[in-house]
Amino acid sequence: MQIKSLEHIPLEDLYTAFNEVFKDYPRSWTQPEFESMLKRRSFNAKLSFGAFDGGKLVSFTLNGIGMYNNKKTAYDTATGTIAEFQGKGLATQIFEIAAPVLKAAGCEQYLLEVLTTNDKAISVYKKIGFKEIREINYHVTEIKDLKLENRSHLPGLELKDINLEFIPGLNKWFDIQPSWQNNFTALTNGPENFKIVGAFIDSKIVGYGVIEIATGDISQLAIDKEHRRKGIASALFVELIKYTKAPSVRVINVENNYKPAAHFLASKNIKVLGSQFEMIRSLA
Repeated sequence: MQIKSLEHIPLEDLYTAFNEVFKDYPRSWTQPEFESMLKRRSFNAKLSFGAFDGGKLVSFTLNGIGMYNNKKTAYDTATGTIAEFQGKGLATQIFEIAAPVLKAAGCEQYLLEVLTTNDKAISVYKKIGFKEIREINYHVTEIKDLKLENRSHLPGLELKDINLEFIPGLNKWFDIQPSWQNNFTALTNGPENFKIVGAFIDSKIVGYGVIEIATGDISQLAIDKEHRRKGIASALFVELIKYTKAPSVRVINVENNYKPAAHFLASKNIKVLGSQFEMIRSLA
């Protein structure tokens, strides 16, 4: 068994291993979807690692590299081991080899997400130093089952396309921090994959929303605090879903104790499908 960087491994081989690991997962990925996911999450092949048996990739950790809470961070985009090699501690071995390399590359911490029901994985992560920092829910509902109220007729409200350049100055509207795959960097990694709609009153932007066209994933939805509870978020939501090609709408990684988001999503019949822990470990 050899553990090494994935720097020179073809994406086709990564996709084959990824598909084999997650073949029983509730959803599947085409290779273009897989590559888009890696791009969105700032995948860095040089700082990702895998275990090889006779030249075959049998276990892997695909890492994204970027900033989180103003610290250079490695993010576990995907970790998995094919069935016949599970139970051998390969994921832990990969992490132990990766950690000093990530630290040498300037990463100060390692971030991951794990299903709250995956007790075995949570136990392993805690043993190697990870701590839970928050619980986040993911919501999915078919578009045909949504409860929608078109509020675009609100007096003075104008909805129109905006560019990414609008967004960085609007993080003052955030009540919670976007997760790794929903932050500004994730959007800039592939702006062609997203539709961004701004809400304006008297030519002043008072809200915006972002949807990933292919997946129906609403990545960000934010309203100026002085203009909340006026139907602007609902108007943006209705407008955004016009642009997706997906049969369902997804809102991924919403803090489970953030009640305004929970109430808003429930009002649209967007159901909680599951929850994850965000976990972090210092590499200092």
